[in-house]
Amino acid sequence: MKITLYYFIALAVGLIISLGVGYLVMIALEWRIKNSADYGGVSPAFVEFVERLVFTIGWTIAGPATALGMFSWLALKLAANWKLENRAFGGLLKGFISMALAALGGIVAVSLYAMLIARDLPPL
Repeated sequence: MKITLYYFIALAVGLIISLGVGYLVMIALEWRIKNSADYGGVSPAFVEFVERLVFTIGWTIAGPATALGMFSWLALKLAANWKLENRAFGGLLKGFISMALAALGGIVAVSLYAMLIARDLPPL
């Protein structure tokens, strides 16, 4: 993939979807299920923000191969909280939604980049 300004524009749109929409969805979900899992003093919203950032960028670079890393990360997060049985389903649900939003942002970024390149626009 050739890195041009169009790539960064497409990546910005994907990150806005992944991080912006993802933040709103996860805050609403957090409020809904009242999941207060302790991540060692780190805010769950911050952890979800970072994971969506990393996996959205990963999806634009590696595509569906990023799914292995996504599910490995989700397994590690759940394994760390395995004793909190009543919160396990809420954490799993939030993790899947967060990963799906990261993948959506990456797919949008790659698709937008492909559309911009297909138009034979002058290089920026």
